[in-house]
Amino acid sequence: MSAWAKGVLAEALDSVCTQRQAEHCLVNAAYTSQMDSVTGLLEGKRVADKFYRVNGDVLQADHNAALNVLRRYEDAEITRFTPFKEVRRILLARSPAQLSVKGHELQAMSTYQPCADKSSVQTCTGL
Repeated sequence: MSAWAKGVLAEALDSVCTQRQAEHCLVNAAYTSQMDSVTGLLEGKRVADKFYRVNGDVLQADHNAALNVLRRYEDAEITRFTPFKEVRRILLARSPAQLSVKGHELQAMSTYQPCADKSSVQTCTGL
């Protein structure tokens, strides 16, 4: 059933792309929701619909991931078929040396706690 649904969706996507004269490109999406779209590094943390950057800024998580997917298309090191463990190794190799790896998360040294909500006036002063 899932293979059939996948085929039907692929055909529908091809049809829509043809009608709109759009290009459909597949990319490797591994770790795109866990990367900081501003720095391009595997820093920060996604919690529900918020992405907390190392410097304390909070981004909308889906928008952050979408920007990472767009950039992934031009990434020469990470192809569509690169295994996710290799993608992680490549992303960690791009990170600054002062980041430490603990389990599956990167923890960066921070001098202050990030604000949980940036929609109102910023009350945290970091640096």
